[in-house]
Amino acid sequence: GLSVQRLLVYILLAYELLALVVLMIKIYKEDFKFFKTMIYITVGFWALVSLVNIEVWVASTNIKRYEDTGKIDMYYLTYLSADASSEIRDLYFDHYDELCDEGKERIYDYYFADYGSWRNASFDIEDGFTVTEYIHRFEMESWMEFNISGLRKYNDGMEVLQHYLENKK
Repeated sequence: GLSVQRLLVYILLAYELLALVVLMIKIYKEDFKFFKTMIYITVGFWALVSLVNIEVWVASTNIKRYEDTGKIDMYYLTYLSADASSEIRDLYFDHYDELCDEGKERIYDYYFADYGSWRNASFDIEDGFTVTEYIHRFEMESWMEFNISGLRKYNDGMEVLQHYLENKK
């Protein structure tokens, strides 16, 4: 499957190919301003890459591969950042019946591992995972603690948690 590192290498290779083309132009056209052009290309390329959410792209590509072949690396997929949360949530709901128990557990760990054992999820357990603790996750003391990707992951986790608790019964 596709990984973040592999995608970044492809992006770097595309940049190098573009630089090679600019260098070829410089070789055949001596009055061509190579460094000025490369600065523009570099800034433009950097801006373009910054606009693309690489982890979402990797997650969606791997999920499409799963839909085509039935093979997925859940371990890698669930170690992506909170940016990929919506893709992982969609995988969970769209393929819930097809996912093996280990795959579902990886997704639960992705959302809830920071809150203890999700296997004992309820509203009143003191030791294991408490839904109340997860619900109050975004009660922040300061606006500086806020993170948009973290909030999206939290909301996706709430949907997964609700589904988990409904199917646990």
